[in-house]
Amino acid sequence: MTDEKLKFTVVITSYNYENYIGAAIESALGQTRAIDQVLVIDDGSSDGSREIISGYKDRVSAIFQENAGMIGAWNRAYDFVEGDIVIYLDADDLLLSNAAEEIEKRWNSQLSKIQFDLEIIDEHGELLGRRFCDFRSEQSAKQTHDLFLRTGTYIWPVTSGNAYARKFLDQLMPISPPGGCDGVLNTLAPLYGDVATITAPLGQYRLHGKNKSLHGESNRVRDFSKAIRLRHEEFEVLRQHAETLGVKLSGENMMDNELTFVSYRMMAKKLHQEYWKSETDTVARLWRLGVECAYRENRKIRKKIMHMVWLSVFALTNKSLAEQLVNLRYRRAEIIKKFTR
Repeated sequence: MTDEKLKFTVVITSYNYENYIGAAIESALGQTRAIDQVLVIDDGSSDGSREIISGYKDRVSAIFQENAGMIGAWNRAYDFVEGDIVIYLDADDLLLSNAAEEIEKRWNSQLSKIQFDLEIIDEHGELLGRRFCDFRSEQSAKQTHDLFLRTGTYIWPVTSGNAYARKFLDQLMPISPPGGCDGVLNTLAPLYGDVATITAPLGQYRLHGKNKSLHGESNRVRDFSKAIRLRHEEFEVLRQHAETLGVKLSGENMMDNELTFVSYRMMAKKLHQEYWKSETDTVARLWRLGVECAYRENRKIRKKIMHMVWLSVFALTNKSLAEQLVNLRYRRAEIIKKFTR
């Protein structure tokens, strides 16, 4: 960390999350290292969110706007950001009380961001015994950078698990991403500076009935083809920025190097969903790529084996069994809770 006093901004974007917005704000206000600016933007909520936000008065900086969508809310909020370090906290997620303190200890001027683990909780705030991304082994900024140059990618968490450098965001905001803002920012971060990883959990990612991603347990019909298309478009943005900056990246399909998207492609293939370049994929090829990614991405033998078993079993299924396995995979916390009551 530099000797100069750093300022933190936590941006909380909310739309109809009256059940969670208060807890998110409290988690930002309750840091052991005080947050200099808690900026809350309500994107046209029609529930009781605005009343809850207004109740914090001058403890937060509140912005109330007509509904403009998540991207519009991120861009509008950024006009008011004052901090050197910026955390975009989803309104249904939480920061642990030592998050800012631990980030500040590890901060340096070469960083584009620090990322950290997130505990996974349910709608009631109960721990589900899992983490996202489950960073169980130390990985230096140099290791992340070398991996990125070799593969075009690295492992990163969802929105709430990232603390961005203002100087990095200034080069990209306002943003017009193909999908979510965090996808493009995390994809581009290694081009613009170092990425440091804190293996300890510093936040909590909540799974509930309104999650806007494939990680959400209640998302019954999963459009893997859409997720694959958006990831391809994010990689195209990456290639454009790399070319502008004179950084040479791999010429191959960078999704071949991401276990998550190799798995998505296999699931899409088995569910007969058409997706970008699906005609060139075979189950055997995807199985091989998945095994290679599982071996490279996971330091623990147990996790390597778990992923390899999943890929192998899934590769042998028919469409009907594949649907059941996908449902089981994404609803496992809900199913376990049902049978352990």
